[in-house]
Amino acid sequence: MFGDDARALLGFSGAVLRSFAFLGARGFAVRSVSDLIVVFESETVAVEVTHGRRSYEVEVRIGPLVRDAPAQRFSVYEIALVCHPDQASEMRGGMALDRASVERDVAELADWTERLADRALRNEPGVFEAVGEAQARASDAYLEGLRASRLRAAVDRAWQTHDLAAVRDALRELLTLSTVHPRPSEVARLRYVESHLAADP
Repeated sequence: MFGDDARALLGFSGAVLRSFAFLGARGFAVRSVSDLIVVFESETVAVEVTHGRRSYEVEVRIGPLVRDAPAQRFSVYEIALVCHPDQASEMRGGMALDRASVERDVAELADWTERLADRALRNEPGVFEAVGEAQARASDAYLEGLRASRLRAAVDRAWQTHDLAAVRDALRELLTLSTVHPRPSEVARLRYVESHLAADP
């Protein structure tokens, strides 16, 4: 939408420096500034505020400051889900395509960062580990959800062709998924198929 030269007209870096000025009182200093990313660092934590090159979404990612190691960064939303789950639902995202929307989204994210990522900004012991574990669980649940969808589709196809062995196998696999709750109808169908196959080997 905008060339690199035109991005400066959106005023992203200035909006970030104004809205995130509260970080200075928390021991953070500005480490780098551009039209796409502003980085703040304390002695132990890094805060990266970005304006997506293609998505045009304003995001904040926070993580422990570890030299000579791959950076581990979490979104404010991921942190809020662990530290303030009752308030995480108020967060939203969107495209910031002009100065007004950039200013608004940056200010909103600064408010969320100050209120909902406070424990991460302090590098409270165990907070990043807890967020990382929650992120891993969410990823596992997402992948198992995709697998469950494929298995349910396989059950439907096998049921339509009266391939009871394939129905049984797919349902048994479905029941092994730790993050997917089987439907009562699926449990009942598995019992029916198993009894039918046992009676007619």
